[in-house]
Amino acid sequence: MTREERIVEIDAQTNSLYAEQRQLLREWATEHCPFRVGDIVEACGYEYRGKMIRVGFISGAVTAKGLRWHVEGQVLRKDGSSSARSASFSQFNYQQHCERNAGLPPDYAELQRRILAEE
Repeated sequence: MTREERIVEIDAQTNSLYAEQRQLLREWATEHCPFRVGDIVEACGYEYRGKMIRVGFISGAVTAKGLRWHVEGQVLRKDGSSSARSASFSQFNYQQHCERNAGLPPDYAELQRRILAEE
């Protein structure tokens, strides 16, 4: 086997492992994230903190502190419709949000009921 053939073989194996890792991370994140796709939640990230978003995607990542989930979604207008802007936040942002609010997670179920009732 030539060096070039070995490089191509390793590249194919790397791509296969990366795809498997992404799938496993997505499954792990879906199981461990307190939110589900379609939920309406308050953004905990820096840019849109306090704005409501509709969760569109949940992913996972390997960080120096272990596995973490990440949420992405569309920012909602005051009338509850989706805007063109998107926002995201991580498990770390969510944990900081809970610590600032006396360790209690926001009552997302109540917020979602209120927004859906206004629609």
